[in-house]
Amino acid sequence: MIKSVQTINQWNEKYQGIREETELLAQAEAEKSLKQQELEQLENNEQIRIKAREKNYIKDGEKLYSIIDDPTFYKVVEEEKAEAYVPPKGFGEWIGLISN
Repeated sequence: MIKSVQTINQWNEKYQGIREETELLAQAEAEKSLKQQELEQLENNEQIRIKAREKNYIKDGEKLYSIIDDPTFYKVVEEEKAEAYVPPKGFGEWIGLISN
């Protein structure tokens, strides 16, 4: 009886080590998979940006902004967002002539 208890304890110790190794391997595999998904998402986002630039659009989050080529209306900043800025002097008079 004592010998069988010792054998059982030895098997439990052996399999406990195997279980721990298996859990660590599974965790490492899950982390690797998550990092791979993040990398694929970053690559996908870059491809979207490239295609959007080619079509004269900038993607910001889930929104696409149309970019007017004329720099007096919009400028594209490094963060790839379209931002309005103050037009050159006399621009308001020119708009007034068009609207009248």
